Amino acid sequence: LTQLGSTSTFSGSLRARPSSVGLASDEVYIRDGDTLAVSYYDPKPITNVFFEVTSPRPRFVAPTPDHMTSFESAMDCPFQILLRAQDEVIPIRRLPGALVTIAPTRYRRNAAQWIPGVPGGVSLSASDPAVEFTTSLSWRPRVVHMGARFELCFRVQEANDLVLVTAEFHTERCFVVVVAKCRKCLSP
Repeated sequence: LTQLGSTSTFSGSLRARPSSVGLASDEVYIRDGDTLAVSYYDPKPITNVFFEVTSPRPRFVAPTPDHMTSFESAMDCPFQILLRAQDEVIPIRRLPGALVTIAPTRYRRNAAQWIPGVPGGVSLSASDPAVEFTTSLSWRPRVVHMGARFELCFRVQEANDLVLVTAEFHTERCFVVVVAKCRKCLSP
C-alpha cells in the first residue's frame, strides 16, 4: 500500500494466485476458505478501517448425490442426475466476483484406467457460473455401453481460478452408472 499526500488516502493492490509456485513479491497465495484481512489506523484524525473477505469455498450441495452413489440404466434409457454447487462463504464475507461451476474430470469403464472427460453422449446442461450453480448430467447409454460399469467424476470449482480446489476439500464427486446387459428402453 502507498500513502498519497497529507490526506492519508491509500491505494494499492495485491494479486491473489491459487498456487504458491512462482509467486511474485506483489502477489499472495490464497487457499480454499482462507480469509484476507486489511486494517488501517491513522491517529490524525482518529480513523480505523477494517476490511475482511474470505476466499471462495466451492462445494457440492444437496440434491447432488453422495460420492460413489450407484445408479442403474439400460440401453436407450434417458438417464439424468441433478448436480448443485455453491460458494459456502457467508455473503457478507464473500469475495466479489467469486462464482462456482461444475466440470467433468475423468471416467473409467469396468474399473479400467482413468480417462479424462466423460464417455461419449454424456453432457451437462448449459448454465452460467454463479454463487449457486445448478446443472443436469444427461446420458442415453447406447449398445456399446451395455453390460458396463462406469464411474463418472465431476468437480466443483471457482470459475475465475481465484483458489486452488482439491479432493482434500471434497470438491470432486464420482457416480457409478451400471448399464444393464440385454435390457433396452422402448421409446414412445
